[in-house]
Amino acid sequence: MHEVFWAARDPENHGHPGLGALLYAYCPRAARWWAQGEEPVGLPLPERQALQDMVVWGTRGLRAALRERGLADAWAAVADYLRQAAAYRLGVARRGLDPAGAEEDRLFLETLRWGVPVTIQRAEGLRALGGVEGLRRYVRTWAFLAPAWAGRDTPPAEPIPVGEARLDLTLPPGTPQPLRFPLWQVGERYGLLPTGIDALVEGLAATGVLRDAGGETAGRLVRLDLAGAPQPLQGSPPPESVLRGLGRAARQGPYPPLRALQGGRPACRGCGYQHRCWVRGRLSGEEE
Repeated sequence: MHEVFWAARDPENHGHPGLGALLYAYCPRAARWWAQGEEPVGLPLPERQALQDMVVWGTRGLRAALRERGLADAWAAVADYLRQAAAYRLGVARRGLDPAGAEEDRLFLETLRWGVPVTIQRAEGLRALGGVEGLRRYVRTWAFLAPAWAGRDTPPAEPIPVGEARLDLTLPPGTPQPLRFPLWQVGERYGLLPTGIDALVEGLAATGVLRDAGGETAGRLVRLDLAGAPQPLQGSPPPESVLRGLGRAARQGPYPPLRALQGGRPACRGCGYQHRCWVRGRLSGEEE
């Protein structure tokens, strides 16, 4: 489930007109479900779950985090993956390449095969991550993405600070209460995970106030790219007329399921309301 829906789950954002505008940009039908008081549901991205666990266990606590998730039996395979990944990245670095940006590094990590014991194939903890592929992405975040996002070696010599943060957005302009958008601190950087409307949110970020977990104004904001190194934010703030138009449409409609119509079921996988639009594998015409 994309980060825009975690913003929708924040009680401080309840009824916020700016959130309606963002959800309408994501998909008009999603804005309708939210306006009716529906709670978005779905699995967090495995990368988000990894960051959440790093807040609790630290960046060296992967084994403890797996045990807490009921996946202790996966540790042998995971440890083997970590050794292979670290050795490969060291070889890339010795050849003078940037480990976080090397194409062969990305391809290796994407195609690496490691076994998962039969004992956890049906574990609830594995389902919560989205299956074996979700577990691979979860572990890859610990082994590769978090150090790359923080600009550290892999494995890092020292623990990496990880924490929750937020971006306060005045949306639409003139709204007295800011919209709270979820961010993550990784090392000295603050970043956005995928939102499903990345260009719009990144453009708005230039007008927002970045705050750390304690509510203090924080520093540099980047995009936490799932391919590796953090990326500078793209785009520029949209015109105020566009934002107000999105907010008006979120209140008044229409509410077609545009994302589903444009890309089918795969386009809806990050949506917190896909269970309302897709019934027994078919797109529903229900709106009210």
